[in-house]
Amino acid sequence: MVVYCRINVFAAGADVNFIAGKPTNQSSTLAKATSGLAVDANFSTINCARTGAMYNPWWVVDMGQNSYVYEVNITTALNQSK
Repeated sequence: MVVYCRINVFAAGADVNFIAGKPTNQSSTLAKATSGLAVDANFSTINCARTGAMYNPWWVVDMGQNSYVYEVNITTALNQSK
């Protein structure tokens, strides 16, 4: 199972989260915890993207273009309070 509550990606020339609102997908979805919840810009710690229990779960975002990424921050269910 993969649980992502917030994913921030910062790219050259962008001072804000570059992937906010971008198209996402994941290997499976647990209940209503869709992949887009990780990049929806909602700072609630309750809404997280979750996959079902499986071998090699994955999550992906389409950034829409090639970019130089200089920072990635991932908040999971285990470190939401940080």
